Amino acid sequence: MRAYTDPHVDVVKNEWLAGYQEVVARLRLKGKQVDLASSSDAKTWREIILRPIVDPGTKKAVDPTNDPGLFLETLAKCFNSSYLFATAPHDDNVCPFPTDRVLLTHAEPARKQVAAAGWLRGRRS
Repeated sequence: MRAYTDPHVDVVKNEWLAGYQEVVARLRLKGKQVDLASSSDAKTWREIILRPIVDPGTKKAVDPTNDPGLFLETLAKCFNSSYLFATAPHDDNVCPFPTDRVLLTHAEPARKQVAAAGWLRGRRS
């Protein structure tokens, strides 16, 4: 995992008809574990997100307990739909979601906006 000061991943739900995006969970690398730092419904999102996932590139299982850094890096590849997606790990100072609810201002899905915003600032490894 790339060196960050305080990396986190935002899990975001698109509410297209209502015109906003909501951060439903924020995951942080805390020591050698993934911490569900904030969520409106921590129990539900912990069960949905904090479980082994399969890296679509390698087809190998990635467990948040065994390899938390790789888990955070891989999460954006697995949670990537028009309704629910995860951002790539990033620091607070370049977070595209400064609040838990952000108004949609473009027709373009935010996951593309997020990628462009972070990578344009030279944050990609």
